[in-house]
Amino acid sequence: MRVWCFRILAFLLFVACLLLTPAALEALPVEPLDYLQGEGPAWEGILTLGVVQAFDQGGLNSWLNAQARLFEKEREGTLLSISQMNVSEYRSLKAARALPDALILSGGVETDPEGTLLPISGGQAGLREALLRAGQRGGKQYGLPLALGAYGLLGDREWLDGEQLFPETPVEELCTALREKKRGIALPAPSFARPDLALEGMDPKLIALAETGVRARLWPDFALDRKYAFYLATQREVRRMEQLRAAGRGFATCMWTPGERCRGDLGLYLCVTAPAYSGHGGDAEERLAALGAFTARLLGEEAQAALADAGLFSAREGCRLYTEGDMAALEQSLERPMDAPNIFDEGQAGT
Repeated sequence: MRVWCFRILAFLLFVACLLLTPAALEALPVEPLDYLQGEGPAWEGILTLGVVQAFDQGGLNSWLNAQARLFEKEREGTLLSISQMNVSEYRSLKAARALPDALILSGGVETDPEGTLLPISGGQAGLREALLRAGQRGGKQYGLPLALGAYGLLGDREWLDGEQLFPETPVEELCTALREKKRGIALPAPSFARPDLALEGMDPKLIALAETGVRARLWPDFALDRKYAFYLATQREVRRMEQLRAAGRGFATCMWTPGERCRGDLGLYLCVTAPAYSGHGGDAEERLAALGAFTARLLGEEAQAALADAGLFSAREGCRLYTEGDMAALEQSLERPMDAPNIFDEGQAGT
């Protein structure tokens, strides 16, 4: 009798588990990583990803390749081929309808995404709203932000006779201090980004564009030689200056972050090529599902944290990669409201 009671009880518990499991799964917190069409069925083949003349390409490529190799281990039989191209090559491949399956773009590379790129659907919670809006056109999401760059002002505090400037110092106060000391700001010559727009509202008499051909690592020397108090640096140079100071070299610096005034386009966006432009129409759905899984990896906490090694910032809200120093101050300023220009507008960087 006792054996039958145990059997009946076990059967009832089994039925209860079957009935309650779906509800329990729905109640579990779900990470917003299903950005395209989810994992989908297992698919074997080669996914192609083109990086089009992005800023700080060395660090970005190292990060992408590391994530690609991890992805290939997770999905046996799926390989990911990453290539680099300039804007002219991109346009030639577009004309030949031979683009990669996906693209990583910064601003101005593609000004008419409709038809060339597929709208991206899915949960995008957790990404910076300003960056999400910057990847939209006509109410559709064509570009999904992966990483973020930023500008910081580096300079010699002594040239301002000990003037105390902090990340939250208003731009007007900085202008006054520079004007009184007859100093200014050197900006690198525009290349992929638009540093000439980064300090919108700054007195133009205080700003001088660096000579074309000045290498990034020489921007501090350019500012010193011309006796400018500051130079405008991307996160790569900010990070380099921290390394120099740690080695007992460089000069005394202070950080001032433009924050919401930083209008230069330094976001990197993943875009999906329409099958008509990639030549991969027969298995487009399978490719898209596999690409969705790779995108989920790129936007995961572990991969986003690895951006710090490339000197980049996270596209995810509240994901802090740096804990101290100038990079931490620059990253913290990005938590304030931002005004990111649309990457598909004409006149953006990347021309």
